[in-house]
Amino acid sequence: MVSFCITCMGRLNHLKQTLFSNIEIARSVIPDVEFVLLNYGNTPDLNQFIESNAYLQYLTYKKQLVYLQADAPFYREAHSKNIAHYFSSRDIVVNLDADNFLSEDYCNQVKCLHSSQMLTTQLRTGGAAGRIAMHRKIFFKLGGYDEQRPNIVTRCFIDSDLKIRACFSGIIPIIYDCKKISVIEHDNKLRSVNFEKPLTSYTDDLITDFTGPRQTFERILKNELTITSFTKTIVRAREGERVYPGII
Repeated sequence: MVSFCITCMGRLNHLKQTLFSNIEIARSVIPDVEFVLLNYGNTPDLNQFIESNAYLQYLTYKKQLVYLQADAPFYREAHSKNIAHYFSSRDIVVNLDADNFLSEDYCNQVKCLHSSQMLTTQLRTGGAAGRIAMHRKIFFKLGGYDEQRPNIVTRCFIDSDLKIRACFSGIIPIIYDCKKISVIEHDNKLRSVNFEKPLTSYTDDLITDFTGPRQTFERILKNELTITSFTKTIVRAREGERVYPGII
């Protein structure tokens, strides 16, 4: 039914505040739900948090939580989100930032999402701008998030880019009122602390390249996806212990 895809790098404090609430609400509303959590940067504190919590280990056993790790010296927003979405397995994928809270109303709308629709917020909505839900097949057809511009300082650039490409492909945007979305408020300094120092600055006005390749998904199609130091969870998945839908 629904996969909520979360990437986390140095934001464990936020994740501790949102994760359990989000899991409880989603499980109460959506019949078949999965959370995909990527520890981007392979930080020991997040590993310890997951490994020491019996409830999260139970959800992993029940295949309702997929926990992944990938080494990374700094945060690549598009790259990390593409990895999390790739290892999802439900029909609908939702990007869920670590500082965002779910609600019953939102989950009810997500589970009713048609394959021709995208549930999203307005282009510029602060901490809720990245909340994008669509069918997994559509996400892959679009090529995922754009990794071709690695030094983007406007964080919502990749979100706006994905939304616009979806609309141009015929996907109907269903606008969810961002005022209904609760987030942990924080300043831009915290948002950018793990980013590489930008060489070039882009803004939302420079969106979008409709023909450019999408690095991760081009490599997936050619079986060339390689990330240093994937966890055994991912290695086992590749060996067939966990079956993921094919790429379209």
